[in-house]
Amino acid sequence: DGCRWKRSAKIMIMSTLGSAAVMNDSIVLIFSSVVVDLNVRHKVDNSLPYMLSLASTANIGSALTLTGNPQNILIVSLAYDDIGWVEFLTNMLLPVLAATVINSTMMF
Repeated sequence: DGCRWKRSAKIMIMSTLGSAAVMNDSIVLIFSSVVVDLNVRHKVDNSLPYMLSLASTANIGSALTLTGNPQNILIVSLAYDDIGWVEFLTNMLLPVLAATVINSTMMF
């Protein structure tokens, strides 16, 4: 179903970008009600794939930036070298892209 694929892709993009900017827990908490509301409005029988898309991509996207998840903040605070935003982002870009491709393949 084309609409289902598009809807899931929008959720995944929104979740990935949002969790890179804000902590992933906040994104999942905020957007889970939005996803459920969208599923109710579009009369979707099973909302589990959309919730899994939200949760998995929030975790993947949070790895991209320093503030995406608490583990990244801990890593940077314990690092012997001073790690900046750009350096962290460039080091994490390839793994995040790879995880996004794998996740998208598994979801669709």
